[in-house]
Amino acid sequence: MFTYYFKTIIMKKLFTYLFTFIFIGNISAQANFCEDFESYNGGDPLVQTSPNWNSWDEIMNGSFPPFIDDVSIDTSMANSGYNSIYFPNNGLAGPEDVLLYFDPTPNINQANLGTLATPYTSGNLVFSQMMFIRTGAYLNFQAENVVGTGVGVWAVEVNFDGTTSEATFGNTTNPNMLVVTYPQMQWFEFKVDVDLSNNNWEVLIDGVSQGSFANTINQLASLDLYSRAGDEFWIDDVCYDYTPAQLDTLNAQAYAIAPIEGLSGQQRYPSVDVRNFGINNINSFDITFDYDGTQITESVTNINLGFGLST
Repeated sequence: MFTYYFKTIIMKKLFTYLFTFIFIGNISAQANFCEDFESYNGGDPLVQTSPNWNSWDEIMNGSFPPFIDDVSIDTSMANSGYNSIYFPNNGLAGPEDVLLYFDPTPNINQANLGTLATPYTSGNLVFSQMMFIRTGAYLNFQAENVVGTGVGVWAVEVNFDGTTSEATFGNTTNPNMLVVTYPQMQWFEFKVDVDLSNNNWEVLIDGVSQGSFANTINQLASLDLYSRAGDEFWIDDVCYDYTPAQLDTLNAQAYAIAPIEGLSGQQRYPSVDVRNFGINNINSFDITFDYDGTQITESVTNINLGFGLST
């Protein structure tokens, strides 16, 4: 990653700025997975029975089965077939807390986290699941393979409010990236189509787009299903499909732009992170900053003392 600083004068209190991005991806392998829970018996503990699911406590603390935060196979409600997983209203948060990594490696544990292809930082991942929400629901997407405060990062948290029928997408750096409505007391498809290369997260309910957002934490490692106090919901037909992007020979990306703000007449230095999404090293580039209708182009050369910016 290479950070470049511009100099500009604040002309007014509110302003917009724009960069033209060139995007391309990494070289991770394609991965896909679907789970309809029909291969289990009613009452089976999912994580203990399946090689594809993990418990939060298992990954965070290295625990062994039976897991204190496992979830059970339920036969009273299903979108397809006879089985689903059930998150009951226990009065308190949890204990159910299960993870699905977006890497198809079976029997993931603390020892092999470092071998996974995740977290994905480019390419396209489509995630979907069927949901039946009675009083509220919650899920999040982890940005790192190692989960938990201080190590893992919540890329997105999704809070399904049982009173307003609104689902709010946010994270620690931006708590309100998107708010959508969802149907209660019926099965519906929840889908997120994530173009990591272009940082575009689109949300669909029953196949209809509800909007999209750029994520301040633009990477994906796993799904985390957890029940808050008062939540009650069912999950069925969980699927993901990851398609990696392909590397061009030479390709730079303006990846992150630090916001600039202040009072009229003040001098500011906006910073821009540029990363190499190509095969060859990048030794120089031009970058253009568009501020209030005025474009400023800077030529950056002799990067890393001539060694260049590696892929």
